Amino acid sequence: MSFSSFHPNSFLNFLDIIHNCHIIIIDWIQKLCQQINADQSPPRSFKELSAQIRKRLQDDDAKNNEYRMLLTLASEGHRIPVEMTELKLLKFELEAREWSLETKKMLTLGNKKFKSEDVCAHLEKGASLQNKFPLTDDDDNISTLRYEEDLKQLIQKANIWLDKYKQSFGDDNAQSSASDSKPHISIQLITDLINQSNQMPIHLGPPLSKLSSISSKIDSWLHNHSSVLSHCQNPIQNYHKSNPPNPCQIQSALAEAPTHLPVTLTEITHLKSLLETAQKLSE
Repeated sequence: MSFSSFHPNSFLNFLDIIHNCHIIIIDWIQKLCQQINADQSPPRSFKELSAQIRKRLQDDDAKNNEYRMLLTLASEGHRIPVEMTELKLLKFELEAREWSLETKKMLTLGNKKFKSEDVCAHLEKGASLQNKFPLTDDDDNISTLRYEEDLKQLIQKANIWLDKYKQSFGDDNAQSSASDSKPHISIQLITDLINQSNQMPIHLGPPLSKLSSISSKIDSWLHNHSSVLSHCQNPIQNYHKSNPPNPCQIQSALAEAPTHLPVTLTEITHLKSLLETAQKLSE
């Protein structure tokens, strides 16, 4: 465009647009600061602004006034055709709040248990969210999400549980049905693993289903022969304790022992040793 074709009115109109946009931006930022600074001094940096927004969003009630007003403010900010760090921070903190609320549900022990793969995917989502944090700062804690460390600890506990399972049961896919190839597992170990899983708000998949199936099949046997099974820890020594079971009781327990299981119960092996001891002593 040549200087001769330049119209002063166009320039003045452009200045008016810039001026009006500037007023809108200042007004929006003031609204944000007033919303988050009701009882504290204005933020002196973007880092402080982020911290104050997060403090206002600490209430986990999705219907609280602070959350709804900041959500409305973010919507207004999106309509301003200018990139603002303040808006990016507000948007990040609102998304971080939603992530944290979902994380809190995953950490709460209740009727619903989340799949382990869903929990891991949610943690990855949190990592992606942190990568969108609009500030670059040496302080890594500035973008830390609420409940993030708790979620990592939960996943770590689940992995430890799965390692214990694999150490005892091996690879489920590789096991055959032959009795001598089945893992030898104690009822106490099965009970401990199930109890530990009950304390975690995460579903541990096929391994837990397998343990629960085994447990349901041996419950009645445990109940009917509890007195005999109490001597199975050390068949020889325990037989000499008071009220030892007689051979008939042991044979009855062995006859009713659940054998169609994907594992060999060590208690059954001990019962056989206990029966040999009882028979020798009764001769």
